[in-house]
Amino acid sequence: GKLAKYYYIYQLDRQGDSVLQQQLKIAELSQNKNLFVTALFGKAVMNISAWARKERYDKALQFVNKGLDYAKSIGREDYVTLSYIRIAALYRRRGDLEKAFYNANIAFTSSQNIEDDSIKITAAIELGDIYQAKGESLLAFKTYTSAFDKAVETENIILQSEVYHRFAELYLSLNNDPTAKENLLKSLELNTKYKNSEGLIKDYIDLARLTSEKDYIQMA
Repeated sequence: GKLAKYYYIYQLDRQGDSVLQQQLKIAELSQNKNLFVTALFGKAVMNISAWARKERYDKALQFVNKGLDYAKSIGREDYVTLSYIRIAALYRRRGDLEKAFYNANIAFTSSQNIEDDSIKITAAIELGDIYQAKGESLLAFKTYTSAFDKAVETENIILQSEVYHRFAELYLSLNNDPTAKENLLKSLELNTKYKNSEGLIKDYIDLARLTSEKDYIQMA
């Protein structure tokens, strides 16, 4: 699974597909449900470049839908929700916002029936991303705020940081650079306090993009 992820990151799609199918085959032969879930819901398939061709998205959607069917067959509402989130994200990245919105709404509704707060927050973030892509800034802001409040309530530092970055993108789209920077600095403060290295790297990179200050890249 990790090897497939690296192949996809470096846009070596054929190798990534091959390794992912091998992982699935091993899981199927083992008849171990946990291994099958691990294979179907790993992060590798979501590593798609913004410049990927339609065929790449089609393959990813086919794989995620396979996970959706399996989640339904074993009655796992949490993985059903995660599947719809991923389907929505793939359609959004491909620019098909109507299908993205449709699946994000299903994910958001489905998330109300599960206990996993991280998936609930992720569903709200994805819905906010789609509102943002559609140019509906107020709805995006309200949805992100709801996600952030839930992340604070559950003390989920990683997702709090993710929402700060969404707020920053939202304010950038409204040509409000100072408030965008303010949100990135809040994320930086949060990740520094809790020693979240991966979050810090994202903070520094986005601050560098916003300010064009080279020091942030050096810190990243």
